[in-house]
Amino acid sequence: ITSQLAVIQNKFRLLNLIDIQDRVFLRIDATEFLAVIKNDAMVATSLLRSVGKQLTDRASRLSVIRAYAVERGIDLSDLDSPINKASEGQNLRHPQLCVC
Repeated sequence: ITSQLAVIQNKFRLLNLIDIQDRVFLRIDATEFLAVIKNDAMVATSLLRSVGKQLTDRASRLSVIRAYAVERGIDLSDLDSPINKASEGQNLRHPQLCVC
């Protein structure tokens, strides 16, 4: 999801992921990826569903984490502030996207 959103929005990736298992991935150039989305409604719809599900899942997990923290008196409000541009600049633009 992080790479797909970064490519679609022409932004920096906010996360780097490390897999704990060996995998085989298909690397697609960002311009090719955008062309596929633009020209194939089924791919675009599938991607939108996938991204929407992942965002919903992450939001649910964050709600559970916040409730857990509040029950234990832990203040996570500092995490509510937006990411500043200085920290965003530490991430690299990736000209390629890994489609998994």
